[in-house]
Amino acid sequence: AFPHFYPRHASRCFDSAQQLSHSALNDRCAVDNAINLLHVVAEMMATLIQRNRTQAMIEKLSIHDGLTGLYNRAYFEAEMCRHKREKSSLGCMVCDLDGLKAINDIMGHAQGDITLQEAAEALRGCCGENVVAARIGGDEFAVLVAGACLELMEEMSRELKQSVAALHKRHPQSLLRL
Repeated sequence: AFPHFYPRHASRCFDSAQQLSHSALNDRCAVDNAINLLHVVAEMMATLIQRNRTQAMIEKLSIHDGLTGLYNRAYFEAEMCRHKREKSSLGCMVCDLDGLKAINDIMGHAQGDITLQEAAEALRGCCGENVVAARIGGDEFAVLVAGACLELMEEMSRELKQSVAALHKRHPQSLLRL
C-alpha cells in the first residue's frame, strides 16, 4: 500500500509545490510591479511639486521687484487701474532715492543695491494692510493706499520719515535719503 500511496501523494505535493512556486513568482512580480508603480508615482509627484513651486516663483517674480521684494511697476499700475474702474478712493505717495546715481558711480552698484533695499525696508516699515508699496523705477517708489484720506497720507509720510530715521540709527553708515 505504501508504494502506491507515495507516488500519488508525491504527485499531489509536486503539483501543490508548482502552484506555490507560480503563485510566489506571480506575487514577486506583483510586488515588483507595485514597487515600480510607486517609483513612477513618486517621480510624478516630485515633478508636480517642483512645477508648482516654479509656477509660484514665476507668479511672484511677475509682480515683485527682484531686488527689493516690493511690488513692481506693472502691479502698481494694474492696481491703479483697478481702483479707477471701481471708482474707489485712493491715496498715493511717490518718493525717490536721492543720489542713487552718485552712489552707484562712486561706491559701486552693490552699494546702490543696498541703499535701494534700505529704502524698501523703510517703506515696509510704514505700510500696513490695504497698502501697495512698489518700486516703480530705478530710484522711484510709490505707495497706494485704498480708501485713504489726506490725514492718513500725511501720517504715512511722517511714518516713512521716522522709519528712515530709525534705519539711520541702526545703520549710521546708511546712505539712504528719500
